[in-house]
Amino acid sequence: MPSAARWLDALALAGSVLLVGWLVCRYTADRRLAVLGAMLAVSGLPMLKTYTALLSEPLFMPLLLLGILLMDIHLERPHVLLLLGSAAVFALAQLTRWTAAPFIGAAGLVLLLGGKGRATRRLWECALFGLVALLPAVLWVARNVALAGSAADRTLVSHPVTAAQAREALRTAVAWVAPVKLAHLLRMPYLVVASVILMGAVVWAGAGGYVLWKRTRTDGVQLLRESPWRPPYLLLVGGVAYLVFLAVSLSFFDASTSLKDRILVPMYLAGLVSALWLANLIVISLHSERARKQAMLGLCLLCVLVFVPRGALFALQRSRDGADYTSRAWRESPTLKAGLARASSAPIYTNDCRAFYLLGRVRAQSLPRKVTMTTRLPNRLYGEQSAAMAKDLSERGGLIVFFRGKGHSRGLPSEEQLVHELPLKLLQSFPDGAIYGIEPA
Repeated sequence: MPSAARWLDALALAGSVLLVGWLVCRYTADRRLAVLGAMLAVSGLPMLKTYTALLSEPLFMPLLLLGILLMDIHLERPHVLLLLGSAAVFALAQLTRWTAAPFIGAAGLVLLLGGKGRATRRLWECALFGLVALLPAVLWVARNVALAGSAADRTLVSHPVTAAQAREALRTAVAWVAPVKLAHLLRMPYLVVASVILMGAVVWAGAGGYVLWKRTRTDGVQLLRESPWRPPYLLLVGGVAYLVFLAVSLSFFDASTSLKDRILVPMYLAGLVSALWLANLIVISLHSERARKQAMLGLCLLCVLVFVPRGALFALQRSRDGADYTSRAWRESPTLKAGLARASSAPIYTNDCRAFYLLGRVRAQSLPRKVTMTTRLPNRLYGEQSAAMAKDLSERGGLIVFFRGKGHSRGLPSEEQLVHELPLKLLQSFPDGAIYGIEPA
């Protein structure tokens, strides 16, 4: 990873951790829990996996959290500058990643239903917020349609969420609070029961806080925004909206989305803040002051002893060996080294173009796909593309560099299929791949 990207990710992680602690302090009115939330954020595996990779999420997450924080402050002390600031930050988050859209919708809904003032004022604020937050993205979509004829290179095709995708999401969520190996041992029924119990607890806590809030407003007593009884509406509503957004995206626009830590990290932070708020409610509900102190101490010790060492071990391992294309396996790959050595004299076709570009600054061409991953439909042009590749290989003396292992051949032909379909000859073979040429016509 370039040095600039490292520093940017480090600053983004620091900003995200600070904002998580700030949000926890606002929703719990307890600085001890704010420090605990910051520690759990910086040591959480989803955060470490995301912020130690060259992705868009490290920039997206602090923008999203800042937008939520500014909107929450506006709900407490309405001011047009706070409203516009929140909308502007949300707009930047939306330009960074499309997944900011459900949180923008959640912020608008909470502003409309829970803001101060008359209904007409809340409606006007909601319209202003939506205009500022969504206008840059709308202009970008219009630009894409005008230049490329498509908003985001996606095709509207029905491909409902599969059981495998649901299991992947649930296992990812269980791994946040349980050892990774245990998460993979759990079967689908146990995962479903655990998720139902968790969602029930969140809904129960949110409903209880809403009833209390409505009761205080009815009695003429305004519940303070800093009260620990006030539910984190923005995060709860935003989390539900984000899940609906992912389900719609998987079902109609992109079936290839992997529901792992990178995609679900907004849910992790929303769940972290909400869980600490719920834990704080349980603690302050105890009648004895001594019991409250002991419960708070036990909660902090349990979280620190369980989650912080796991994050520290992961960070140590990642710093030693890297991950993905920075790992030792990629840096010492004999197949990649041989392919890079030949790339200057022959065009390269491969099942992993990113490895050539990131590690060798060489632009290789991808093998034609048999299946379009975003739609799960067969590629109708596969035969033509395969014939064109064979012609290019024959005329220009090109090579096929095929990497073996998981994660390389999503929708691409296998090594056996390539050998069967094309007159290939094996030039070099390695433990992690092979290099093929093509027989002369």
